[in-house]
Amino acid sequence: MKCPGCSTEVADGTSICPSCDYIIDDSFLGSAPAPAPEERGEGDTNPGIKRPSPPPTRSGKKRKVPAKKAKKGNGSAHEDIPEPLPSPVPLAPTMPTRYAPESPGARSSPSYSPVFSPEEAMADARLFVGGLTTADKLTLLGGALCLLCSFFPWKETAAEGEVIGLQSLGIVATGLIALAMVVVVGRARRSFHVNPAVMWLVQLACSGATIVWCLVFIKLSWDPTEAHSVDGNMLMATSKPVMGVYLCAAGAIIAAAGTLMGLKDSPT
Repeated sequence: MKCPGCSTEVADGTSICPSCDYIIDDSFLGSAPAPAPEERGEGDTNPGIKRPSPPPTRSGKKRKVPAKKAKKGNGSAHEDIPEPLPSPVPLAPTMPTRYAPESPGARSSPSYSPVFSPEEAMADARLFVGGLTTADKLTLLGGALCLLCSFFPWKETAAEGEVIGLQSLGIVATGLIALAMVVVVGRARRSFHVNPAVMWLVQLACSGATIVWCLVFIKLSWDPTEAHSVDGNMLMATSKPVMGVYLCAAGAIIAAAGTLMGLKDSPT
């Protein structure tokens, strides 16, 4: 027989031509019979196998590929599961206010805060003073006057000049009137678990002791002996009380009067 590729005589049953390597019998490849030389394209590299041409394209709309659905663990298709919503952030607990919601000062009373606010402190102080009785207000007014006068000169000496109350024995009167004011505030706020009658007596004793101490200070500060002043240009009394101690005594009298008024009106 002759080779279809180069017309060379080959033996019967030959599968590949020994001259041109043309595949005569492709049964050993398991495919269709080899095409003739005139059926091969110019771009074929294998002389015995023809490349299949791509299928012709059809005009029209392109087919949309459906999106693949998510599969469960067992392989069945199901709809997309929406992502869970984030859990809400818990709000910080607010500190309770001092006054009940139904009280008159509930709207204007500021809530407690770890940051100090002067406006809230002033509002709280005004609300507290507004709820006091007339006797307690009078006592606090006299005590405030005594504390203020402690920064004024209480006596004048030839050796030292003017001496304020806190730098002399007047500090005793300042401590007594301050204790009376603490008792008033504690009794009004009910901060002390003590019998109110005892607190009234302590308040009265502190106010009276402040008056007595101011009088004692005036007596001790008076020394009419003349001596040269600090600058040495004039003669003056060695020591004499000045306006500060008199104002403090007046404040203590006001505080004592308020205490007596409140003790009289008190049911205890």
